Amino acid sequence: MNPRPLCIAFCAAIAVLAAPAGTRGDLVTFEFTAITQGFVDHVGLGWTVPDGTQVIGRFTFDTAIADDSPSNVQLGRYFDSVISSIIQIGDHQTEDAGLDSFVVVTNGFSGEDLFQMVDRSLDFRGIPVDAGIVLEDSDAAVFDDDLILTTPPPLNEFEGRLFAMLADDNSFSAGGTVTSLTLVPEPGTLLLLVGAGLLVGWRGRRFGDRA
Repeated sequence: MNPRPLCIAFCAAIAVLAAPAGTRGDLVTFEFTAITQGFVDHVGLGWTVPDGTQVIGRFTFDTAIADDSPSNVQLGRYFDSVISSIIQIGDHQTEDAGLDSFVVVTNGFSGEDLFQMVDRSLDFRGIPVDAGIVLEDSDAAVFDDDLILTTPPPLNEFEGRLFAMLADDNSFSAGGTVTSLTLVPEPGTLLLLVGAGLLVGWRGRRFGDRA
């Protein structure tokens, strides 16, 4: 095996590790899927979102954002923490820079655990909307603190698993049920995994050739 591609991948991985934390380790991406139900058209839009439409969404947020309410130990509010989001509903996609967004982690506040991730500056079919997910556990048994998450909480521990989208002008609303929530590796992590795989394969090839 030619060692040159391995060297390139390894050096690139080292460069990623050496990058400042603010450009690498602070960003986390969650991806979710949902199924729509209960679309309501208040003004006669001329289009609809049928029940059962597939939703795929992705939120990238900055885990270094400070809690907006540190005095309240049960409610962590991280405003403007979402730096980008993409939501695909059927054939229509919306994408945004996350200029008005929040992540909220509620640990037992008012007797329940909540996880909310919402972007309030999206545009769907030309209409400004708020959209995101809200997970609710009435037993308050999921979270131990109100810190912003770096890995998705177990979806099956929430009785409420809501996807919601609301037009800013109240022309329509759409709901749905979140069906999955997963962590998406950042590019640097993927590069490290690829480099490690190449290294294992190369070492195995070398030792195999010597046998």
